Amino acid sequence: MNKKIKQAIRHAELEIKRKDKEKWETLAQRIGKQKVEEIQGSLKNLADLYGNYLVSWQNLKKRTSKAVYDEWWEENHDKPIQEALEKLELKVRGRKCKAKDCNNVFIPKRSDQDYCSVNCRTRAFHQRKKGISTNKT
Repeated sequence: MNKKIKQAIRHAELEIKRKDKEKWETLAQRIGKQKVEEIQGSLKNLADLYGNYLVSWQNLKKRTSKAVYDEWWEENHDKPIQEALEKLELKVRGRKCKAKDCNNVFIPKRSDQDYCSVNCRTRAFHQRKKGISTNKT
């Protein structure tokens, strides 16, 4: 990038910071310094939380087909963001549990995970074992 462009960008950034500082100082004079610090803390927490959701949402959107994403959007665009993202993640990475008597859809923690829980895995094992022993006799 050209040196003059870099200097202009840096100058603009400093000007924005100066104006923001002036606005916060004016607000502090009106409502008190402690309130302003609380507001700044809340805004920072909100920005961090929103940033995390935004990254998750963008990653899931990249991995989802357009038809699946559009269907999810129609069903969930008006729901709280956490709930909507969990449903999108289920659509993208979800698997149906292989246990015959379980209809859960889950997000596997490992690539070779076939059952939604240890209980389902154990129950399926015992059902298979019981089926093998009854077939032998």
